[in-house]
Amino acid sequence: MKDTQVLIAGAGPAGLMSALLLARAGVRATVIERRPSMSVHPKARGLNLRTMEILRALGLEQAVLTAGADLAKNKFMLFVETLAGREIRRIPDDDLMLKGELLRQWTPCTWTQCSQDTLEKVLAEAAVQGGAEICFCAQLTAFTEDDGNVSCTVRDRSSETDREIRARYLLACDGSDSFVRRALRIPLEGRSAIEHFVNIYFRAELKDLVQGRWFGICFVENPKVRGLFLPVDNDSRWLLNVQFDPEVTSSETFTKEKCLELVCAAVGDSGLDVEILSAIPWQASALVAPRLREGRVFLVGDSGHIMPPAGAYGLNTAVQDAHNLAWKLAAVLKGEAGEVLLDSYEQERLPIAAELAREAERAMDAPNPWESGEGNGPAAEAGSEPVWGGPEHAEDGDGQGSSPWDQPLEEQVRVVIGFQYRSGAVAEGERLEGLELRCQPGTRFPHAWLSDGRSTLDLLVSGFSAVVAEGAVIPVSIPASVHVVRLPEPAWAEVKPSTESELVLVRPDGVVAEHGRLSELKEMLSAATGMHAHAIAS
Repeated sequence: MKDTQVLIAGAGPAGLMSALLLARAGVRATVIERRPSMSVHPKARGLNLRTMEILRALGLEQAVLTAGADLAKNKFMLFVETLAGREIRRIPDDDLMLKGELLRQWTPCTWTQCSQDTLEKVLAEAAVQGGAEICFCAQLTAFTEDDGNVSCTVRDRSSETDREIRARYLLACDGSDSFVRRALRIPLEGRSAIEHFVNIYFRAELKDLVQGRWFGICFVENPKVRGLFLPVDNDSRWLLNVQFDPEVTSSETFTKEKCLELVCAAVGDSGLDVEILSAIPWQASALVAPRLREGRVFLVGDSGHIMPPAGAYGLNTAVQDAHNLAWKLAAVLKGEAGEVLLDSYEQERLPIAAELAREAERAMDAPNPWESGEGNGPAAEAGSEPVWGGPEHAEDGDGQGSSPWDQPLEEQVRVVIGFQYRSGAVAEGERLEGLELRCQPGTRFPHAWLSDGRSTLDLLVSGFSAVVAEGAVIPVSIPASVHVVRLPEPAWAEVKPSTESELVLVRPDGVVAEHGRLSELKEMLSAATGMHAHAIAS
């Protein structure tokens, strides 16, 4: 029997991020993936601000920006009858999301596009370099919890043989159809099958058709097809998500020939040279599990919550779940925290998942441009239901009413970085209002620019950080697990709590645990980790 500290089922974004973070924390992590290799289908692409902040802290921000460089110039949302035909509307992304100097007041990072298959390669390479093990053709078929461990049966799909792996903890990162969740009989609650799509990954030379109007997303609707184009490399690799009614069309009808026909109809060129690379039927749902933990087993990412694609919350929430859980597992396994700390994973992440699922569902239900009365699209002419997710109307760049969510652009930022955890691992304290981040317990530590061009976020370390003013005199011994961060006075004045606190204790995930007096540091750390103060090494 093989032993590992954490067994991770699934090598998607949740599993790979978990493995990377655990490995860097010195934890033996093993990833098992039933597929023979990494995914070759691009799937999701949008990385939000918080995900990019996490990647920045891991030293991977530039690698991901480089990996997604092909899409960096994509600045429009398009609405067309066909890609080669009539363009109905073009909306610059400055009208759709907060960018530039307005965004820099809250984060050092930017909204980024990087296809999921490319992101997974970056994460996998970093995880393996850190010491994690990734096993392909390895499928979890059974597990039981006993004697402080989880005993798992793993089938080698290439040889059809079984082996046993014993782990201290099991992470279910095995996606929306999670075997682990189903085995635990944990339901999903909410709204399923809001819409049905087939995601067609294809190769075709379309660069000349999009030259000068590089889009992040292009909605297409005509009598033959309705759906949306997504660029993968802006040259020859593209995605077409086609909406269909399963009561009229079976997913089994999407053969290569049918997919070829749909791509040509969406492009508007029946003679187009197209290679269909893959096609995956899927359904947009807004579902959340009522709990994310069962003993030593944790649901991470899509295994615990399924998000509609609007807002690109799915992949990002999965990454952020892993970021929240990994440091807690590492702390418990290394004896630096009590088991009670693990309760805070569900307490903190479940409300976030529920809020984002509601947000994405609302965006899916938003009216599209052909319902706005600003033109007659083919859907209106045909009397059929419109393509989901289009903005109600496009204003002249004032940032109001042009969003698919029909909300101020700052609200998109608030949903991503303006969260506030409530759990046993953060102190009770003042409530966060909007984006007024001032070290309220449970919030992401505030960003402020330093004179050398770095962000205050760049000073935080992988462990606990005790953030103080540059000239502060610390009269107590500093626990070994805490790193002191001294902020220059201008930055300290910008981010410090509104109270007279002298110190801010920041967790390894960049979240404020508590703030208070310097003499209270050990008690703060005790509350944040579930360890008795006398057991914390100085």
